[in-house]
Amino acid sequence: MQTFEELFQSLNPAQQKAVQTIEGPVMVIAGPGTGKTQILAARILNILKQSDTRPENILCLTYTEAGATAMRQLLSAFIGTDSYLVNIHTFHSLCNRLISERPDLYSRRELRVIDDMEKVEIFQSIMESLPHDSVIKDYESYNTHLNWQLNQTWNAMRELQLSSEEIESYIQKLKDPEFFKACFPKAVYSRATKTAKAGEIKEKEYNLLF
Repeated sequence: MQTFEELFQSLNPAQQKAVQTIEGPVMVIAGPGTGKTQILAARILNILKQSDTRPENILCLTYTEAGATAMRQLLSAFIGTDSYLVNIHTFHSLCNRLISERPDLYSRRELRVIDDMEKVEIFQSIMESLPHDSVIKDYESYNTHLNWQLNQTWNAMRELQLSSEEIESYIQKLKDPEFFKACFPKAVYSRATKTAKAGEIKEKEYNLLF
């Protein structure tokens, strides 16, 4: 089992300095996969080791569930069940906890984080409710929205942990014009134009996928 000293020695000098600074703010600028989780875990362990701070008085925030899980697992390897006393949250889960603990302040109950597909539906309903002459409903804004919608579709598919075969099967289905129209009705001409008939797929939108 790795000791705290071994974890500390595995860090570079700049990371060690961040861990050793147990009071006041510290900014660590680093890209993905550079050891930010290890730095945070080591700093928490050092705070517990060098001060009388209790685990439940520490708040650690991260952006993803995966990051929060990795942090909890790393701390658990060193301090066991006390790691569950440390408040490790994503920003969303912390807000949900605060709201659920004080519903009298927020007048809401049973809140949860919406998924990517729900975001698309809400965004689309807002766009559709705008007047036709709205400055944010012009062609350029609409295409930006559709591109975002397609990206969110792929993100949702990845979050569902679909296999590459299942995603490829879905992509092949989208190549069927009728299936594509059903999935993305806004990518279809609702009325005839000088260059297209009503019901035809907009070539630019279709090319965003293929």
